[in-house]
Amino acid sequence: MPGSALCARCRTSLKLADATIDVNPPRAKPNTLRLPGWARLKIALSERFSDQIDTSIDFLSYGGALKFNRSMLFRWIIPGWLQLTFNRPRRACFFFFGYLFFLSSGILLMGTLLGAWLIGFAFALHFGSITDVVFAAKTSVQERISSGFLIGLCLYLLFYLPVGWGISQIIRPQTMVNDYGSFRAEDILWVRQNIQIAPGEYVHYVNSEALINNTTRERVPLYRVTDTGVSRVLAGPGQEVTIKEGVLFVDGNICPFPTSKRFAKDLTIRIRVPSDSYFIDPTGRIPVANALIREQNIRQVCLLQSGNVRGRVIYRSYPFSRITLF
Repeated sequence: MPGSALCARCRTSLKLADATIDVNPPRAKPNTLRLPGWARLKIALSERFSDQIDTSIDFLSYGGALKFNRSMLFRWIIPGWLQLTFNRPRRACFFFFGYLFFLSSGILLMGTLLGAWLIGFAFALHFGSITDVVFAAKTSVQERISSGFLIGLCLYLLFYLPVGWGISQIIRPQTMVNDYGSFRAEDILWVRQNIQIAPGEYVHYVNSEALINNTTRERVPLYRVTDTGVSRVLAGPGQEVTIKEGVLFVDGNICPFPTSKRFAKDLTIRIRVPSDSYFIDPTGRIPVANALIREQNIRQVCLLQSGNVRGRVIYRSYPFSRITLF
């Protein structure tokens, strides 16, 4: 109508004549000027793949009644969201809550065989929530097999693989090798990586030396230690540790944490923890029952370099009867 600023049907602005026109249009980039053929190739490929994507998305219709758009692809991330889009609330609840149950249970039991199975079931439900919608538009067996393979591959490569890699850089399950305190062999522990260690916390570490002096009253033989271990940190870098009559002192005060009975009882040992090391309880490191801590082997047994620390123990996921947060 005369005098209207917007179209009454589509609400498009009708003030084009009043718009300001830039008298300095954008120029081509230097790379484009030097490679005009490559620029044309990029435009052609973009149009080609854009048409294919649009055609593929339009084909993913639910029974032919509704059609996808590109923004709907983001709904593949959450199982059941696609079913809600097409008004299938029962199926949406089945996929969402089933996936949530299997995924949370698998994460809590991560590191065990049962945990791997539960995460696999969660992936299967996630895959099923997508194929439940996609397969409704595909009639032939060949189309369903090919599309199912591509969907599973893309779901794994684009979502599960990067998420799993990111989690492994923060938390990693480890299996105990030897008994130590309340820990037992075959316990599965969660180790938090790249975190500051404080006295009193349990650390998972790698031994840099395979042989350590086993000092006893009669002889000083060598014994082989395990590759990895878990011990409690008793003192941090820069602190002074004194062992006198079997009692361990840290900076002149009795250590508040339970210590091993293997400390020497007939001599005084004083040591200052280096800036790149921790003083640990040797129980998790010494596999010999009658081993004592002496001046000859205290650095090998009780000092752990920070470079050998793999992380702090924060959770025990197995066995189920002794699940613990640390």
